[in-house]
Amino acid sequence: MSTLTGQVITLSAQDTAGRVKEITEKLEQGVKDLFSSERFQAYLNVMSKFWRYSLNNTLLIAFQKPEASLVAGFSKWKKDFQRVVKKGEKGIKIFAPAPYKIKQEVEKTDPQTGVPVLDSNGKPVIETKEITIPSFKVVSVFDVSQTEGKELPDIGVDELTGGVEDFERFFDALKKVSPVSISFEDIQNGAHGFYSPLENRIVINKGMSELQTLKTTIHEIAHAKLHSIDKSKPEPRWKVVMVSGGGVKQDLSCGFETEAEAMAFAEREGWCFIDENQFEWQLEVEEDISHIQEVKKNRHTKEVEAESVAYTVCQHYGLDTSDYSFGYIAGWSSGKETKELKDSLEVIRSTASNLITEIDKCIEESEIPLF
Repeated sequence: MSTLTGQVITLSAQDTAGRVKEITEKLEQGVKDLFSSERFQAYLNVMSKFWRYSLNNTLLIAFQKPEASLVAGFSKWKKDFQRVVKKGEKGIKIFAPAPYKIKQEVEKTDPQTGVPVLDSNGKPVIETKEITIPSFKVVSVFDVSQTEGKELPDIGVDELTGGVEDFERFFDALKKVSPVSISFEDIQNGAHGFYSPLENRIVINKGMSELQTLKTTIHEIAHAKLHSIDKSKPEPRWKVVMVSGGGVKQDLSCGFETEAEAMAFAEREGWCFIDENQFEWQLEVEEDISHIQEVKKNRHTKEVEAESVAYTVCQHYGLDTSDYSFGYIAGWSSGKETKELKDSLEVIRSTASNLITEIDKCIEESEIPLF
């Protein structure tokens, strides 16, 4: 297939599913290569020096400066990163540990048994111990955008550049396949775009290159298709559990699609189960919601999925976003593995394949072929 940019990307498969498989395998390898590169090692070294914030502090940062990405104290910026806080910048208030110690008289215990030590009169021996009392104080931290100085290492380009042949008609196809409306606005927080599930719309930043605009639009469409808050909840499955006379429960067999299947299994067992200790358990059938819990995704997984879909679709049409996408995906992945990518690979493949099919259909229905 000809490409939108004139760049030729060699793929051996002729069908969409095969091409998507090739591209997603290339994506996984590209991210793996980045994880092992010196560039990513430098990036990880910097990230390791930043404070791992608690949930409460994360919320405090989000409330005061929602666009914050990397935060540290005034001295830490200067000492560890050779950056200084700009004049006039207002600090973000968070809680920092400030424990203090007190001396307290306690009963002495045997270090091996934990039993109180008694004196000759049979009374507990009293000793003075220094005890640490947990406490917190309010401190100020600053986001990287509030500082200036030595550049931090990056793992990818900040923004794609370049034009795209037939951009208007390709973007029109994206608008047609998007499940929500798409509009252009000036986004002030530095984001290239966003999907709002509450407002049910996608917003793309004005003034970006055609390549960045298309990539961002596909990224946000993937969010809208995969991560909508009103997305249908998965149906519960069923399981057979073992119940003791005292009410203790253990799973025996899980994952039945219907209650009838689970009941048939229990009936074959005679509604009882004899364990290895010859203890008899009564069998019951219950809803199994464990898989529903598994589908709950954090923001890291959502971003990995959306950017992977965007990369795959763009690559299919000859739009190479690897310099941006590989770094973006690696930045949202935890540790030095591609676990998030692997766990979501089938979701990425099916979503990208369906999106490509929908785009192709819109192109075919247009008066003049795009390719």
